[in-house]
Amino acid sequence: MSRSRRSRLAALAVASALALPGCGGEPEPVRAQAGRLSVALDDFLLRPQSARAAPGRIALEVENAGRIGHNLHVRDGERDVLEVATLLPGERAAVAGRLPRGTYTLLCTVGNHRVLGMYGTLTVP
Repeated sequence: MSRSRRSRLAALAVASALALPGCGGEPEPVRAQAGRLSVALDDFLLRPQSARAAPGRIALEVENAGRIGHNLHVRDGERDVLEVATLLPGERAAVAGRLPRGTYTLLCTVGNHRVLGMYGTLTVP
């Protein structure tokens, strides 16, 4: 390999490494708008995985965008504070409640879906 080619490859490697900090990592939390948050349940992913909402009443609009059944639980520790029963593909549901300040876990409890990546966080600062 020529010296010129090695220099270009080295420059490309450095440029790629410098670009990586802007990729991946923790996504910016999605903010609930006017107390409403849309959640998509996909095959083994919750979107958004990170969300923020003001304390008080929140309405979750949930859609199963996957190919199999999924549900949604909002938990404070081990206690469910909001829950949407299992939805078949394409189905939608809504649930609302009052959430005080805290950090809540969003998850699908069907089978091993949580282990496969169907979880997230809702922060109420």
